[in-house]
Amino acid sequence: MRRWPLILRFSVLCLVALAAFGVVLGYVLTSALEHNAITRSCETTAAFVSERIALGLAAADFDDPKHGADYDELDEKVRQLYLGPGVEGIRIWNTARVIVWSDDKALVGRRCPDDAALAKAFLGEASARIDRSEYAPDAPGHRPGKVLEVYAPVKLDPDGEVLAVVAIDRNADALHEDIARLNRIVWCAVVLGFGLLYAALYGTVRRGSMHIRGQARYLAQSAEQYRGLVAAAQDGIISIDRKGNLILFNNAAARMFGYDRREVIAQSVSMLMPREHRDKHVAGFRRFLETGESNLLDRTIELEGLRKNGERFPMELSLSVSGENESFLVTGFVRDVSESKLMQQRLIQTEKQASVSTVAGSFAHVLGRSITSMMGLAGLLMKDPGDSGLAEQCAREFGQQAERLKLHADNLLALDDQYHPEARLVDVGQLIDRVTRTLYIRGVLRMYSIVKDYAEDLPQVRGDEALIEQVIRNLEISASHGMADDAALTLKTQLSKDGTHVEILISGVGGGIPGDAHDRIFLPSFTTEGGDSTGLGMYIVKRVIEQHHGYTRVDTSDTGDKVMIVGLPAAS
Repeated sequence: MRRWPLILRFSVLCLVALAAFGVVLGYVLTSALEHNAITRSCETTAAFVSERIALGLAAADFDDPKHGADYDELDEKVRQLYLGPGVEGIRIWNTARVIVWSDDKALVGRRCPDDAALAKAFLGEASARIDRSEYAPDAPGHRPGKVLEVYAPVKLDPDGEVLAVVAIDRNADALHEDIARLNRIVWCAVVLGFGLLYAALYGTVRRGSMHIRGQARYLAQSAEQYRGLVAAAQDGIISIDRKGNLILFNNAAARMFGYDRREVIAQSVSMLMPREHRDKHVAGFRRFLETGESNLLDRTIELEGLRKNGERFPMELSLSVSGENESFLVTGFVRDVSESKLMQQRLIQTEKQASVSTVAGSFAHVLGRSITSMMGLAGLLMKDPGDSGLAEQCAREFGQQAERLKLHADNLLALDDQYHPEARLVDVGQLIDRVTRTLYIRGVLRMYSIVKDYAEDLPQVRGDEALIEQVIRNLEISASHGMADDAALTLKTQLSKDGTHVEILISGVGGGIPGDAHDRIFLPSFTTEGGDSTGLGMYIVKRVIEQHHGYTRVDTSDTGDKVMIVGLPAAS
């Protein structure tokens, strides 16, 4: 069955509602106007009659019913009072509620039944009604329903007691005409007002309906464009609801994971990840729903995906959250990086192979210089073996050259991909002291003053002690090449601001490094020391620190010295 358009449904419902409300309102208003008109007429007539009766009659005129000459005498007095136009009947009751005089002699002497209007008048309050009283004379010209019965209390003294009640039957044709005219005005106003209100509401709803239809068309077009973009996207797009079930799985995701869309919709997203990661995902997703916090949002992470055939593959994932309650969605943008990973590995291998000759040549050059230096010193010793001062100087130089050769050899070994770091708890302060003491004894740092500033209660780090020792040795030896004699080498440790890493700060590092070279010092073969270095020191530092999931950076201190900072994750 075809549904009526929104505007037509509103028109019918609104018209019916406004008509019903208008009828009720019109009835209430006309009833109130009629009651108000009768009340005003009653009050005006009662006040006028009470005043005329009090001026023309005495208290004795109300004692007993009047017959014969007494009736004629009271009749003459009443007729001389002129109680206004349109009077069709008059009755006077005394306090015994007996009619003492009436323009209809047959009613004189009759007792009044229980009448609410009369009882109200004896209490001193005027009352009225449009009704044909059973005591009203059945005279020609009397029309039922067109007589206004007014009961007026009579007091000779304004503060005195009620002595009698005068009932006046007045022709109500004029009053009815006034009331009918007011009713017509009220009904016209109600019809006109509600008509204008209906027109205004209809116009508003019509504009709203047109706007809603326009918005619906726009949303339909947007939804179609969205579906087209999602379907044509080269990256996989996956959305899950609050239960972790898949509700969106585009074509790229289907190709990537090997599933048909109908196979995964309403299924748990954990089917797309290796089994050992599923429990961790469920726990993390539940925690996110409870707290609203996650460290995976607004960044790209690398995870393992699981294809339908059981094959694992590396993928990059970016997450976003939208909606609340029933409309809550977590959307993931997935990219298969298998090929890029393979290309990256090939590129790294190519770069390594290309740099072998450069590194070998640099190392051979350093080795040749060191051997030449030591051979020269050996020749001097052979000429004068008894010179103790020369022997001491030669021994110190031999130690420095040996330390330099060991450093370069260790750097070359650190490039070996077959070496697997051994993680253990390491006290950074103790390790720095040991390296510094060794370099000092061997003469590398003998001409410098050492300033130590270690943070108290610093946590240990977890890593390969030999590799971390190599990092510290590279930094301190690099500092010795970049500093003047008698300069101070500052060794400092501290906890990072977020409390997750232990930082090692060595000031003076890179003293000879230009400001525009800070981003290049970690590249292989970069050096500012000429032929005395292979250029692998800082490259090894960055490589080892990244293996330990740490960070490196170069800053400038307040005094202008270069500060090398490395951060290692604190063991908790």
